[in-house]
Amino acid sequence: MIRLQPFLCDILFLSALILIVANFAMRVKLGQVEPSNGKLFWWRQNSGKVGEVYENRFPHTSVTRVVRASWWLMTISACCILLLLLWKR
Repeated sequence: MIRLQPFLCDILFLSALILIVANFAMRVKLGQVEPSNGKLFWWRQNSGKVGEVYENRFPHTSVTRVVRASWWLMTISACCILLLLLWKR
């Protein structure tokens, strides 16, 4: 039988890492493209607003889709891990 919990933990870790790197990249790019707001403006905004502005500014990019997909993957794998932990008890 395949042990799912370590596999799901790996998926959780990788999706969180992808989410962090993609958000970091969006904030850096928006800081370079829109310097009128100040260097630290995009670092103080939440990730939802950053993703929305990034998607409007760069409509043909797939970064925002990757962020959404990795967020859902992270949420689903965390819920599966929680269910597996509760089921074992």
